[in-house]
Amino acid sequence: MDLRSVASVAHVERAKVLAMRGLFNYQPFQLSDGFYCGAGLSIVQGFRADPPTVYCPSLDPGISEYAASALVKPAEADQFLHTNEMLAAFYDSVIGQITTLTGGVAGLSVLDVGCNAGYFPVSFSRAGAVQSVGYDRVDYAETLDLLNEICGTRAEFKVWDYNGELKASEQHDLVLSVAVLVHLSEPLRHLAWLGSAAKTALFVLTPCHKDDDLSIRFHTVNRYYQNMFPNCFDVTTLSRKLLYLAFEQMGFSRVVELSTEPMSPHWQDTHLALLGIR
Repeated sequence: MDLRSVASVAHVERAKVLAMRGLFNYQPFQLSDGFYCGAGLSIVQGFRADPPTVYCPSLDPGISEYAASALVKPAEADQFLHTNEMLAAFYDSVIGQITTLTGGVAGLSVLDVGCNAGYFPVSFSRAGAVQSVGYDRVDYAETLDLLNEICGTRAEFKVWDYNGELKASEQHDLVLSVAVLVHLSEPLRHLAWLGSAAKTALFVLTPCHKDDDLSIRFHTVNRYYQNMFPNCFDVTTLSRKLLYLAFEQMGFSRVVELSTEPMSPHWQDTHLALLGIR
């Protein structure tokens, strides 16, 4: 999200502080020519342990151990900027496709489960959603406050961690889950919860495998949660056939596969973006 035309110097300074606390890094936001964050290097080119996620030449990598790994080195700058522009274009494309297929979000309530810094809640608030809420297990409230101030939006944030329930206690017109199932040991339980929360439409983006069966694969153990069985797997993938069946079983009469361009061909081949509409 390019916010250079509306972000002030004070906004950029606040963003730097949040970035060095790990609260402004994963999603692609550009606040000035000297501040750009995003995990494009990892997402587009394949997994890298702790890839640099913040381009900010004015910050000294020596200020902390975190800064040393998070800040983009000069030799990586061009590649970092390119991959995050690609990631932002993909996010915006998804938002545009969802808006078109649902007939617009003006007046609707939107929930993004696993929202990170708030790219989708802010974007849908900008598009006219009457309520746009983000849930995440990490507290991104300060980041959302900053983005709302910059964008003139009213996106909301709630600290929330999925507890294994099958049915949500409240519904929203549109529910989103972007790269969340990949981190769960019981993805179908959470998918059922998402379906119950979606009054009109559910969007899910997740890595998938193409085997012609109804299967879940556990590929790796998350290095951060190695001793938290069964919640220790990352990456978890569903077969495409299983994900389609799940949407049908949850009562979505129309299921549309969204375009994942302009991401890399390999990334497109291994990910599925589905929008279910009741």
